[in-house]
Amino acid sequence: KLQNAPSDDEKSTLREQVSKSLSKDILHVSAFYVGKIEKARDAVEKLRLQESINVDKYLKAPEEGPTTFSLEKLLEDEENGLDQSTRVVVESMYNLLEELQALRKYVATNVIAATKIVKKHDKNSAANLWKKHEIADLVVEQPFYKDVDLPQLYSVAKELVHAKTGGVLKGVFDESEEGDEYDSKNEKN
Repeated sequence: KLQNAPSDDEKSTLREQVSKSLSKDILHVSAFYVGKIEKARDAVEKLRLQESINVDKYLKAPEEGPTTFSLEKLLEDEENGLDQSTRVVVESMYNLLEELQALRKYVATNVIAATKIVKKHDKNSAANLWKKHEIADLVVEQPFYKDVDLPQLYSVAKELVHAKTGGVLKGVFDESEEGDEYDSKNEKN
Protein backbone atom coordinates (compact mmCIF):
# COMPACT_ATOMS: atom_id res chain seq x y z
CA LYS A 1 0.00 0.00 0.00
CA LEU A 2 2.79 2.38 0.89
CA GLN A 3 4.43 2.15 -2.52
CA ASN A 4 1.12 2.71 -4.31
CA ALA A 5 -0.08 5.64 -2.20
CA PRO A 6 -0.78 8.57 -4.53
CA SER A 7 0.28 11.39 -2.21
CA ASP A 8 2.83 12.09 0.51
CA ASP A 9 -0.01 12.74 2.97
CA GLU A 10 -1.44 9.31 2.31
CA LYS A 11 2.00 7.74 2.69
CA SER A 12 2.45 9.55 5.99
CA THR A 13 -0.95 8.32 7.21
CA LEU A 14 -0.10 4.75 6.22
CA ARG A 15 3.25 4.94 8.02
CA GLU A 16 1.55 6.12 11.20
CA GLN A 17 -1.05 3.34 10.90
CA VAL A 18 1.72 0.75 10.58
CA SER A 19 3.50 2.18 13.61
CA LYS A 20 0.36 2.35 15.75
CA SER A 21 -0.83 -1.10 14.71
CA LEU A 22 2.54 -2.71 15.34
CA SER A 23 2.91 -0.95 18.69
CA LYS A 24 -0.56 -2.11 19.69
CA ASP A 25 0.25 -5.70 18.69
CA ILE A 26 3.50 -5.63 20.66
CA LEU A 27 1.63 -4.44 23.75
CA HIS A 28 -0.91 -7.26 23.26
CA VAL A 29 1.92 -9.79 23.12
CA SER A 30 3.32 -8.28 26.29
CA ALA A 31 -0.01 -8.45 28.13
CA PHE A 32 -0.51 -12.06 27.01
CA TYR A 33 3.01 -12.93 28.17
CA VAL A 34 2.53 -11.33 31.60
CA GLY A 35 -0.71 -13.27 32.14
CA LYS A 36 0.88 -16.56 31.10
CA ILE A 37 3.96 -15.98 33.28
CA GLU A 38 1.75 -15.37 36.34
CA LYS A 39 -0.09 -18.64 35.71
CA ALA A 40 3.23 -20.44 35.15
CA ARG A 41 4.62 -19.10 38.45
CA ASP A 42 1.55 -20.44 40.23
CA ALA A 43 1.90 -23.81 38.51
CA VAL A 44 5.61 -24.04 39.39
CA GLU A 45 4.80 -23.19 43.01
CA LYS A 46 2.15 -25.96 43.08
CA LEU A 47 4.73 -28.31 41.62
CA ARG A 48 7.20 -27.27 44.32
CA LEU A 49 4.61 -28.19 46.97
CA GLN A 50 3.71 -31.47 45.27
CA GLU A 51 4.86 -34.55 47.09
CA SER A 52 7.35 -36.73 45.30
CA ILE A 53 5.85 -39.48 43.20
CA ASN A 54 7.32 -42.93 43.31
CA VAL A 55 6.66 -43.66 39.66
CA ASP A 56 9.42 -46.23 39.64
CA LYS A 57 7.23 -48.78 41.40
CA TYR A 58 4.61 -48.51 38.67
CA LEU A 59 6.86 -49.04 35.71
CA LYS A 60 7.93 -52.40 34.42
CA ALA A 61 11.28 -51.63 32.88
CA PRO A 62 13.24 -54.42 31.24
CA GLU A 63 16.39 -55.40 33.05
CA GLU A 64 18.48 -55.03 29.89
CA GLY A 65 19.20 -51.35 30.41
CA PRO A 66 17.72 -47.89 30.46
CA THR A 67 14.27 -47.47 28.98
CA THR A 68 12.50 -44.43 27.68
CA PHE A 69 8.77 -44.08 27.95
CA SER A 70 6.47 -41.98 25.85
CA LEU A 71 3.94 -40.00 27.82
CA GLU A 72 1.08 -41.48 25.83
CA LYS A 73 2.19 -45.05 26.56
CA LEU A 74 2.76 -44.26 30.19
CA LEU A 75 -0.70 -42.76 30.68
CA GLU A 76 -2.60 -45.20 28.45
CA ASP A 77 -1.07 -48.39 29.84
CA GLU A 78 -3.70 -49.58 32.31
CA GLU A 79 -1.49 -52.49 33.38
CA ASN A 80 1.41 -50.42 34.70
CA GLY A 81 -0.43 -49.85 37.99
CA LEU A 82 -0.23 -46.06 37.77
CA ASP A 83 -3.19 -44.80 39.78
CA GLN A 84 -5.45 -42.03 38.47
CA SER A 85 -4.17 -39.31 40.81
CA THR A 86 -0.57 -40.05 39.79
CA ARG A 87 -1.58 -39.98 36.13
CA VAL A 88 -3.13 -36.54 36.63
CA VAL A 89 -0.02 -35.21 38.38
CA VAL A 90 2.35 -36.59 35.71
CA GLU A 91 0.20 -35.16 32.93
CA SER A 92 0.01 -31.74 34.63
CA MET A 93 3.81 -31.70 34.97
CA TYR A 94 4.18 -32.47 31.29
CA ASN A 95 1.58 -29.83 30.34
CA LEU A 96 3.42 -27.19 32.37
CA LEU A 97 6.67 -27.84 30.52
CA GLU A 98 4.85 -27.83 27.18
CA GLU A 99 3.13 -24.52 27.98
CA LEU A 100 6.42 -22.90 28.93
CA GLN A 101 8.02 -24.10 25.70
CA ALA A 102 5.05 -22.84 23.69
CA LEU A 103 5.29 -19.43 25.37
CA ARG A 104 8.99 -19.21 24.50
CA LYS A 105 8.19 -19.95 20.86
CA TYR A 106 5.29 -17.46 20.87
CA VAL A 107 7.50 -14.66 22.14
CA ALA A 108 10.31 -15.44 19.69
CA THR A 109 7.91 -15.67 16.75
CA ASN A 110 6.33 -12.32 17.57
CA VAL A 111 9.67 -10.55 17.97
CA ILE A 112 10.77 -11.92 14.61
CA ALA A 113 7.46 -10.90 13.01
CA ALA A 114 7.75 -7.33 14.33
CA THR A 115 11.32 -7.16 13.02
CA LYS A 116 10.29 -8.35 9.55
CA ILE A 117 7.35 -5.95 9.36
CA VAL A 118 9.54 -2.99 10.30
CA LYS A 119 12.23 -4.09 7.88
CA LYS A 120 9.72 -4.22 5.02
CA HIS A 121 8.29 -0.84 6.05
CA ASP A 122 11.70 0.78 6.22
CA LYS A 123 12.73 -0.72 2.90
CA ASN A 124 9.92 1.26 1.28
CA SER A 125 10.55 4.49 3.20
CA ALA A 126 13.10 7.25 3.25
CA ALA A 127 15.74 6.90 6.00
CA ASN A 128 14.28 9.78 8.03
CA LEU A 129 10.94 7.89 8.21
CA TRP A 130 12.28 4.54 9.33
CA LYS A 131 10.53 2.94 12.31
CA LYS A 132 13.12 0.33 13.28
CA HIS A 133 14.49 2.32 16.21
CA GLU A 134 11.04 3.26 17.48
CA ILE A 135 9.82 -0.34 17.39
CA ALA A 136 13.11 -1.75 18.71
CA ASP A 137 12.92 0.65 21.67
CA LEU A 138 9.36 -0.49 22.36
CA VAL A 139 10.23 -4.20 22.10
CA VAL A 140 13.26 -4.05 24.41
CA GLU A 141 11.16 -2.38 27.12
CA GLN A 142 8.59 -5.17 27.17
CA PRO A 143 8.57 -7.83 29.90
CA PHE A 144 8.71 -10.62 27.33
CA TYR A 145 12.02 -9.28 26.07
CA LYS A 146 13.86 -8.17 29.20
CA ASP A 147 12.37 -10.62 31.68
CA VAL A 148 14.44 -13.62 32.71
CA ASP A 149 11.50 -15.37 34.36
CA LEU A 150 10.57 -17.56 31.42
CA PRO A 151 13.89 -19.38 30.97
CA GLN A 152 14.29 -19.61 34.75
CA LEU A 153 10.76 -20.95 35.25
CA TYR A 154 11.33 -23.54 32.56
CA SER A 155 14.59 -24.69 34.14
CA VAL A 156 13.11 -24.77 37.64
CA ALA A 157 10.02 -26.63 36.43
CA LYS A 158 12.16 -29.20 34.63
CA GLU A 159 14.35 -29.72 37.69
CA LEU A 160 11.30 -30.06 39.94
CA VAL A 161 9.68 -32.58 37.60
CA HIS A 162 12.84 -34.69 37.61
CA ALA A 163 13.17 -34.40 41.39
CA LYS A 164 9.49 -35.20 42.05
CA THR A 165 9.56 -38.27 39.80
CA GLY A 166 12.98 -39.47 40.92
CA GLY A 167 14.36 -38.87 37.42
CA VAL A 168 12.70 -42.05 36.18
CA LEU A 169 10.62 -40.14 33.64
CA LYS A 170 13.49 -38.07 32.29
CA GLY A 171 12.94 -39.44 28.79
CA VAL A 172 9.25 -38.57 28.94
CA PHE A 173 9.82 -34.97 29.92
CA ASP A 174 12.80 -34.42 27.63
CA GLU A 175 11.05 -35.56 24.43
CA SER A 176 11.12 -32.06 22.93
CA GLU A 177 13.98 -29.92 24.13
CA GLU A 178 13.82 -27.13 21.56
CA GLY A 179 14.95 -23.82 22.95
CA ASP A 180 17.31 -25.08 25.65
CA GLU A 181 20.30 -23.86 23.68
CA TYR A 182 18.83 -20.37 23.99
CA ASP A 183 18.41 -20.76 27.75
CA SER A 184 21.92 -22.00 28.38
CA LYS A 185 23.45 -19.19 26.29
CA ASN A 186 21.41 -16.55 28.14
CA GLU A 187 22.22 -17.96 31.56
CA LYS A 188 25.95 -17.72 30.78
CA ASN A 189 25.66 -14.05 29.77
